Amino acid sequence: AYYNLGRFFIYNRKLDAAVENLTQAIQRFETAAPMTTRRTISYIDSLRLLGEQLVEQKKYLDAQNLYANALNIYRDYTAFKPLPPNKLIGKLYADYGDIDYFIRGDYDGAYNDYLSAIRTHYDTASLHYRVGFIQYSKNDLDGAIGSFIKAGAEKPEDDHLLLAMGNTLSLRDSDYAAEGYYKQLVSNLDAEFAKKGVAFTQTKAAEDALTELYLKAANNLGVTLFRLARRTGNSRMNADAMVQLSVSMRAWDA
Repeated sequence: AYYNLGRFFIYNRKLDAAVENLTQAIQRFETAAPMTTRRTISYIDSLRLLGEQLVEQKKYLDAQNLYANALNIYRDYTAFKPLPPNKLIGKLYADYGDIDYFIRGDYDGAYNDYLSAIRTHYDTASLHYRVGFIQYSKNDLDGAIGSFIKAGAEKPEDDHLLLAMGNTLSLRDSDYAAEGYYKQLVSNLDAEFAKKGVAFTQTKAAEDALTELYLKAANNLGVTLFRLARRTGNSRMNADAMVQLSVSMRAWDA
């Protein structure tokens, strides 16, 4: 009952009540017998949910300790009684990995936890994006592209994903493919600025994260077009490269 009440209060954004009920649930699970599969999963999920509330309060070490405890309970239980893949366990692995990824900067630890999350059926676009970023940082470009493609299955027009794909393909010297992603990104950003009723060059990079993304897209598109122009002798590409690079430079100077 306390576990379900905790979930109810999380859903309704009553976080203090959620923490209180999840804490009560954990205390009761610690002494409950027998620990059936369903009860064990609820126990583990109570620890995970309480950890997520602590993350919102920036109590990252306490949250990580709860996640570690939950994973230990899961591993101890499955050592004697295997469980089928479960999204709640996958989310637990992902939450633990997020502490490594966002707080500790431990990409190796995060990578292993994210793969465990995917294997236990917690398979999301944002998770594949983070796996792709880690692979990109390790120069595993083929792996990164595969992960970004999986992320794009849910969000094919995501601006950051388009930039990531363009950058990864560029490093592989797949300039024609990279050009396509950069062009799509610039087109998307042009449309977003049009909705705001301002031109790209009317904003300052330091004031607008959207502008900073545009700067990267325009610069990288310009560089890619320049490389293609040198390789093919295409004067139109060379001219387009100069346009993109000059747009990027003007905005930085604005």
